Amino acid sequence: MDLTRSIKAVSLFFVFTLLCLSGCQTRATDTLQYAIIWAPDRVPGILESGACDPNERKAFDRTSPLELAVTNHSDEGSGYTKSQMVLDLLEHGAEPKRLPRTEQARLLDHALYEHPDPVTPEVIEALLEHGLDPNAGPPHRSPLFRLDWTMRDRSPADVRRVTVALIKHGVDLNPRRQNGTPALHEAVEAAGHFGHKGCHEVAIALIAAGADLSLTNQTGQTALHVAIGPHDLDMIQRLVDAGAPLDAPDRRGHTPRQLITLTPALRGTIQIPERVGAKPTEP
Repeated sequence: MDLTRSIKAVSLFFVFTLLCLSGCQTRATDTLQYAIIWAPDRVPGILESGACDPNERKAFDRTSPLELAVTNHSDEGSGYTKSQMVLDLLEHGAEPKRLPRTEQARLLDHALYEHPDPVTPEVIEALLEHGLDPNAGPPHRSPLFRLDWTMRDRSPADVRRVTVALIKHGVDLNPRRQNGTPALHEAVEAAGHFGHKGCHEVAIALIAAGADLSLTNQTGQTALHVAIGPHDLDMIQRLVDAGAPLDAPDRRGHTPRQLITLTPALRGTIQIPERVGAKPTEP
């Protein structure tokens, strides 16, 4: 009986000790996270002191300091911006590549979209330079689709800069939506039909980087078919010059060459190469 009581007492002692240590650890590691959310001006001092690991995640929900900085901090009323906070975290050892892939994808997703206080292109470049994987998420949630639709409030120069950074760090150039629409098609459509200048930059960068111009959407259209619809002269010529297939029919049997030739607004304006094996036209 005494032995049983002794065992219980020792067990309770160990449990109590672990709980105390856990509580102390939580308070220590949550200092940085608390400052990010509630007292951002304290973050530089905490980082400089080395008291907290910038890769240590919250004890409660395992959120990383980087994700907290990107999603929870607003610089309203403070001179210390969200972008500077993320750069400081990276400078003091935060490593996005250590995060699970699902969290890397979520971090990049927030960095591209978070409003009303988005991070700067410099921050997205820095996250990628520090190992954030642009292909961490599923293809249908590629950051290229985020660029198309959620960065429309950014300047074309910012969108171009982020697109180039993603390409430099190996983003898949040919992801598809769940309905089968390739990223290039979506960018071309948004640029042509809606006049989205940022998407125009995305399309130009993808073409220059070597995106597959023969891919088709659910209606069998190539990116060139899509550009011909709204008579986007600049995009059509860029695609033609890059080698987009001119004789690939869509599901209705229409080829880009036919559409260009039969459309008055395009005929004579778009310069297309002669079909291989075609007889030269007489002067």
